[in-house]
Amino acid sequence: MYHYVTFTDRFFTKLESDYILMSQKRATQSRSTWNRPLAALMALLLASALLVVPQVPVGAQSGVPSNLVVQQVGSGRLDVSWELASGTSRPALRYRVSDTDLSQSGHQEGRWLEVGKPGASGERLNDLVDGVVYDIAVSALDDSSDAATRWASTTGTPRPDQPVEDAAELSALALLTSTDGTTFSTSNLLNPGFDSDLINYYAVVAPTVSHIKIRPTTAAAAATISGTVYAAATHRHENISLASGQQSAAIALDYGDNQITIESVGENSEYQHYTLTVQRRPAPPVVGVKPTTFEGSPGAILTHDAPPTGFGVHFRVKPDSEEWDVEVPSYNYFGDSGEVAEAFVEGITSGQPTAASTVVATGFEANTAYDVTANLFSNAGLFKLWHGGGVVSDEVEFTTWDVPGVPTGLAAQAVASDTSKLNVSWQAPAQTGGT
Repeated sequence: MYHYVTFTDRFFTKLESDYILMSQKRATQSRSTWNRPLAALMALLLASALLVVPQVPVGAQSGVPSNLVVQQVGSGRLDVSWELASGTSRPALRYRVSDTDLSQSGHQEGRWLEVGKPGASGERLNDLVDGVVYDIAVSALDDSSDAATRWASTTGTPRPDQPVEDAAELSALALLTSTDGTTFSTSNLLNPGFDSDLINYYAVVAPTVSHIKIRPTTAAAAATISGTVYAAATHRHENISLASGQQSAAIALDYGDNQITIESVGENSEYQHYTLTVQRRPAPPVVGVKPTTFEGSPGAILTHDAPPTGFGVHFRVKPDSEEWDVEVPSYNYFGDSGEVAEAFVEGITSGQPTAASTVVATGFEANTAYDVTANLFSNAGLFKLWHGGGVVSDEVEFTTWDVPGVPTGLAAQAVASDTSKLNVSWQAPAQTGGT
């Protein structure tokens, strides 16, 4: 068995390390005709020569999948294929938006999305956004050690099946944002960047952005345009008056998804729908937690601030010693009021909400550290940004109370003035959690 020691970012076997140390010792202690500086130099050259020998622990860096290829196969889809190295299996496939914010310099990567149980040599990615660049990565597991290989990575960009009819296409689409509904500034938040043949666009704006304007421009002078806006959280639906090359009136944004549909109609009734989804990102929930007991068992009072209209809150709880699951369950956790969601975690149940922003969770182990976070849910389920990930609170840690001990010093003494009565005294247990 090899024993590895780290030296100048490279792994040496125990045999190599001992040989280097022995050579250096001989160089400094030599009484031969060699002079000591020359012997030391020779030892250094020997160490340098060993550096070029590529040795790595089995399964740690070897076995990376090869021939990773991405092919466009139609609107919103990419086919990904690869070859597994000998001695590896069980590939893992993940992808993310390469740059979520084109208005900033550098790439603002999206959240990695894992593909469950991909094929042995390939998989199709669906429900992608045309024109957006995606990072794609594949790894595998070493059959002998179950160690994961490094990731092989590439990029891919889906494209639509057919171009837009010239008579109905847009030649430009601009987005302007405002925090007060009065002063507007041009933004570069559209993703992907505008292309006449791309018909779906996204933009994520800060919670403080309350209004937008859009400025669509038709390629053909004879084309006409009209629009609608639909706010998913509140089910608000409005018509928008549009003219080519002109700014629209101010459009109010609700928190969450605001879907704007632009219909362009050519002079011969050719038509095309362009969609812009503006996500006004809600502020994350603010979570509070206080240990308690519930019917004699350790519990916790979980609180959150009021969510935006149309949203609810879903608590997640786990032991502090464990990791969070990769994915948040996408179920609808709304209570009857539609304003609060019950706590959910395997092995932990929740009582009835005691207030609009309070949940009493039970089923914990005594004297144990737990972590709590909260996600925003809409009426459709877990609220997600278009490039992956949700809106989640900061993590809060708490420790459950222990089971109260037995009271001590129990004593009873007759009341001198009334022999029918007793004075009973005791000392409360040292542990908290009981009365």
